[in-house]
Amino acid sequence: MGLLLFLLLVSAVISAIFSGNINNISNACINSSTTATYFAIELCGSMAFWGGIMKIMESSGLCDKLTKLLTRPLSFLFKKDKVSGKSLSFISANITANLLGLSNAATPLGIKAVTSLKQDNPDKHKISKSTARFVLMNTASIQIIPTTIAYIRLSCGSTEPMAIIIPILITSVCSVTAGLLAVEAFFKE
Repeated sequence: MGLLLFLLLVSAVISAIFSGNINNISNACINSSTTATYFAIELCGSMAFWGGIMKIMESSGLCDKLTKLLTRPLSFLFKKDKVSGKSLSFISANITANLLGLSNAATPLGIKAVTSLKQDNPDKHKISKSTARFVLMNTASIQIIPTTIAYIRLSCGSTEPMAIIIPILITSVCSVTAGLLAVEAFFKE
């Protein structure tokens, strides 16, 4: 893939040289890098804000309540597997953060969940079905409030950055459902 990207870049530069558009290429490189830097800084601010909101939710006990609310459906989903309560707690907390669109806050919780699921797995050399199921749920994550995407839309000039809530909810539920069915159908332990 890196080779393909390199070849595309070289062919674009050669094409720009022969067509007399090399100034456009250099201007685009400079402007794009500046725009990317500003965007990254703005996104860090948004992530810090929502990370702070997540900390407030944790301090107020709201995250624990959401985690407890999710524990029952998750224990049903993982009932055939020998998943510890500690693993279920990390999974619930990760899914809670993902539901709120706080993927940067969900990442450390996901790492803890996978580590805990690995300890629950009797065969340390193979991934367990429960780990595969969790990784799928984390990756395809259902989002009720897609904060990062809404912020990106707002920074790109969208007048209604949260208009994507319903489509994202529908597509994320469909992707998680399809993925869980695929894990059940194709994963062999």
